Amino acid sequence: KTAVEKNFHNMQNKHKRPTTTNTSNTMPQSLSLTFWLLVTTAQLPSASPFSSIVRRQPCVRQGPTTSPRRLHQHLSSNANNNNSNNNNNPSNEEEVFDLDTLQQRLIQMQIDSFEQEVQLPPNPHLSSKDFVRQLLRALWDNSNPLPDTGFRVLLRSSTPLWRHCLFHSVGAPDNAQDEVVASALGEAIGRPNNQFAILVDNGETISNNGEPPFVLDFPTDVVDYGDGTCWLECRLRARDNGELLVAMGWQLQRQSVDGAWLVDQMDWQDFRDEYRPGIGREEWMRICG
Repeated sequence: KTAVEKNFHNMQNKHKRPTTTNTSNTMPQSLSLTFWLLVTTAQLPSASPFSSIVRRQPCVRQGPTTSPRRLHQHLSSNANNNNSNNNNNPSNEEEVFDLDTLQQRLIQMQIDSFEQEVQLPPNPHLSSKDFVRQLLRALWDNSNPLPDTGFRVLLRSSTPLWRHCLFHSVGAPDNAQDEVVASALGEAIGRPNNQFAILVDNGETISNNGEPPFVLDFPTDVVDYGDGTCWLECRLRARDNGELLVAMGWQLQRQSVDGAWLVDQMDWQDFRDEYRPGIGREEWMRICG
């Protein structure tokens, strides 16, 4: 043979795998454990509860020190847990957290909330009296459907002049966010011994089945000035005996976009003894009360 052929055969013999090997020495330990596990589980009786566990858990992590005794303890523990779950849930159906269902419910809640707020003022389909009724109802149900909804409605239903007065009443600048001002108004008006607290349900006001302690009375016709403004009187009378509590004069102005009514001014005269005649007001003659 030439030198080239000899070198080729030497390299081939050098890299050739041996035809016979000692399996006990070269078989990886993990493969040996896997084979032992398969043999062990195959010997389990078919009626044994362990056999079903092994079928549901074909991969059992084994370490170098795993023994048949430890494996038996592991399978026994799983069997006990499985029986306990079956007892607690006879239908064997686990409650699954469905993210899609939760998102759909949240979206539906937002849609319902939006539909409710669309019906609230400012609404071009409301007459001047209905506007006042809906606005006072929103203030009473201030947390329906969301916290401070009533005062957000009040801010949306106000002209720039009345908005400035509301913002100034809580010390807020004109560029403050409506959510912040609405929350501040709710806190301020809902305080105990506040003469305007009668308008909100703060949990302390006496009510009948969720209704306010007063009923609305419109004693006179609406004065329409024919220029997109009007004035009307609304009185609050005690629900139980009809006693006059508050007389309010509402100056309203139509919104230029859709003609919905907005609050431009509001005059408040209190006839309750503890608040008479009201903040910044002069005493009226008792005959007027």
